[in-house]
Amino acid sequence: MTYSVLVINYAHVICRQLGYKKASCVYPRARYGRGTLPILMDDVQCTSGEAQINHCRSTPIGEHNCHHSEDVSVCCVN
Repeated sequence: MTYSVLVINYAHVICRQLGYKKASCVYPRARYGRGTLPILMDDVQCTSGEAQINHCRSTPIGEHNCHHSEDVSVCCVN
């Protein structure tokens, strides 16, 4: 799968988990600012059928090799 497909797949999962129908856009590289909380997930791979983001494949929770400059923002719609 390409990076863009993986990103929109987990964006759909995040939006559904938050009670929305789907993701409408994804902005990479901390478009709205870098996060300050611990990074919990890395190398996330969703099929878009998962009910929650923690059902997607990823590195073990809390293990990562990324930085907040790679944070992703997601737009959700109903």
